Amino acid sequence: MTTKSLIVACVAALPALAQTSGPFQPSAIYVVHSATRRTAQTPETGLAPGSLCDINITGLYQPSGSLLPDDKVTLRFRAPGAAAARDMTILASQPSFGGFPAQFIALVPSDTPLGQADVLAVAASGKSFSTTLWIAASDFGIFTKAAAGYDAAVAQVWSNTPRTVGLTTPVQAGDWVTLWGTGLGSTDSTVLVDVAGIGVAPSYSGPAPGLPGVDQINFQFPAGVPDDCYIPLAVKVDGRAGNSPSIATASAPGACHHRLGLSSDSLATLDRGGQVPLSQSWVHSDVMPNLSTPVTYRRFDTISLDFVPYDAAGVQVVTGLLSNRVSGCQLNLEGGAIGGIFLNVPPFDAGTPVVTGPGGVRITMDGDFGHYSTTPSDTSYPLDSLPPSSFAPGDWAVEVPGGKNVAAFRAALRIPPALRWINRATVSPVSRASDLTLQWDPTGYADREWMQGSVGVGTGSVICQAPATAGSITIPASLIAQLPAVTSATPMVELLLTPANSNPVVYSVPLVGGGAFPGIATFSYLEAVSVELK
Repeated sequence: MTTKSLIVACVAALPALAQTSGPFQPSAIYVVHSATRRTAQTPETGLAPGSLCDINITGLYQPSGSLLPDDKVTLRFRAPGAAAARDMTILASQPSFGGFPAQFIALVPSDTPLGQADVLAVAASGKSFSTTLWIAASDFGIFTKAAAGYDAAVAQVWSNTPRTVGLTTPVQAGDWVTLWGTGLGSTDSTVLVDVAGIGVAPSYSGPAPGLPGVDQINFQFPAGVPDDCYIPLAVKVDGRAGNSPSIATASAPGACHHRLGLSSDSLATLDRGGQVPLSQSWVHSDVMPNLSTPVTYRRFDTISLDFVPYDAAGVQVVTGLLSNRVSGCQLNLEGGAIGGIFLNVPPFDAGTPVVTGPGGVRITMDGDFGHYSTTPSDTSYPLDSLPPSSFAPGDWAVEVPGGKNVAAFRAALRIPPALRWINRATVSPVSRASDLTLQWDPTGYADREWMQGSVGVGTGSVICQAPATAGSITIPASLIAQLPAVTSATPMVELLLTPANSNPVVYSVPLVGGGAFPGIATFSYLEAVSVELK
């Protein structure tokens, strides 16, 4: 990859900053890791010396902030322990207000010591703003094609000529692969590439020649990886991974295997940056704290049906990384969320869908413009008085009569018994010094259903998973003790029941004018409880 093309890829990441940072607050400076798209708000998630970060100062300008559109800003950096600040090295920028840049790709000075640093925005008018971030020894993240941090990795295969890895040009066992990212930090660190749980020592890990702030990882792709469009990939530095994007793999030339049955033509469209339509039918039953009425909870039992055109990153989110479920736990101190905003979505009129279920259940769905759903209850309950889920186990379906765009079809899904959390009322308080065991009734579950238990506060969480047939998950005290000491956020304990995504339930959506596109039917049961963490 040339310097120019990589810088262009980095500039493409700048709009993603606005999507992942939330609404702009007055006088706010947003700084995120250029690859992982995560903030550097804790020592464990700090930016590495010599790495790239994205800085967005849109919130400093009117109407959100106090700066006028023609008030040019200079970015400065104050290292940990330093009294003075110096100008930051800006590698790329995008103009915004008054033609002046408001979004930047900046280089963290390579000689920065570890600790708490400041980024300052100094306006020509004399006004000054700052934000604090952490500098860590390393925090490597892999650059991704859509610059979201979780989508397809920017990767090339080197043979006679370099080939960009894509859905129609997947990597094969034995290929030599190059990844690019930022945040490697010290070259004395131990670096390991993880491909779907298979560890590979890279042949090279270090600075990318001619690309300031960019690191390069070269490795040989291992054998034994399944054929799939979304194989999880990570680079671990001293055992820690910054992000886990995907890479497409195949055992023979040609497009990768897509679990939703997308054709080679559709995959080629996605590789070119285009969109393809998908449908989702989702049965979800959630128990969540009622923020407007403390100590009460609401149950949301909803079935939704969507018809939406997605780009490559969106299709990956719908499909999911190929998950080879293994029981165990992991500590996540980075927070972050995956989401999407769909603008100018063409309508898919499907008529008035109806949900049918066991015992003669029949519910009419509401909606339009490609989104339909049942109406959830709006009643609050004390925790010990929550009603059970209204979704009885058995065969459910969404029956679509057809409309202007979508012809008649039926999407069926067999769902297991609802989540029955046995010790939900007694999980609080949670002690950092003791293991936390979450128990549920496993009756009626099969190996294809998995349970995820977690405890979290602020941007930190400990997430454990096990087969739903196990009946319990134990979250170790050694990981709970590492959660951040946050007083402004409410600690939560959650249980989540979902199906494994290795063999999704796929249906076909016929179009009135001919042709069809795939859909995926799924379910989830989530219960979240506010707790005391001490």
